[in-house]
Amino acid sequence: MISYNQNDVVFDIETEGATSIEFVKSINPPYPKFDPSGVKCGNLKTEEEKAAKIEAAFTAHQEQEEAHWAEKISKAALSAETGRVVTIGYLPVGAPDDAAYLDDADFDEERLLRRFWAGYEKVVRLQGRIIGWNSNGFDVPYLIKRSWIVGVPVPPGVFRGKWISDTFVDLMQVWTVHEFKKFVKLDACARVLGIGNKTDQACCGAEFAKWYRDPKRHEEAKRYGLLDLTLTRDIYRRLAWVSYCSLNDERMEVAK
Repeated sequence: MISYNQNDVVFDIETEGATSIEFVKSINPPYPKFDPSGVKCGNLKTEEEKAAKIEAAFTAHQEQEEAHWAEKISKAALSAETGRVVTIGYLPVGAPDDAAYLDDADFDEERLLRRFWAGYEKVVRLQGRIIGWNSNGFDVPYLIKRSWIVGVPVPPGVFRGKWISDTFVDLMQVWTVHEFKKFVKLDACARVLGIGNKTDQACCGAEFAKWYRDPKRHEEAKRYGLLDLTLTRDIYRRLAWVSYCSLNDERMEVAK
């Protein structure tokens, strides 16, 4: 259950890979080395045939290794260890669509993170909450780790024991009723509730940073980021409204 609070703010982060293949290799287990003795050549008669099979196996091994590291690089944006925060979007829950905005701090990640934590402390003072989608599983841990890496202080109270502060509300967890490891896309939930979808967006999360930095694609990327905010806000409103109605119904029954 979630209740409406006028001081609640929806947020969302967008990230990009910001590392080299050398660094990725340095923080991951090494790829297994090629072992020629593991190539089965028992049915081959000549040394030339055996050498050719071993050479082919070595080439295949190299291709697999290249694909392995290419995949690591392609997913660099998803890890705080190999990525960085590009934008943090905000939208007060009671505000209209055009109040949504993306902060990039002129691509200064340290300044961007300091602004976020200053905003967090302001919301805490107002007894509001910070609302996201899969935010406790991705956004908040990412922001915390990047802050540690960059050297930005994380305010006290962000952790509640071993848990993330109740100031952060993950709507995906609310929607799935905290079912263990249950993942639902924002688009899927918005569709089910009939409040919109992301189908018509030209941009996608994987392309966001590149498009956002490109003057020709910047507006398309911006629309993508803003839509995440408005859909999350609309889901929040729907769930908070249903909870409000349910609570009032219960109170009316008790009052009878």
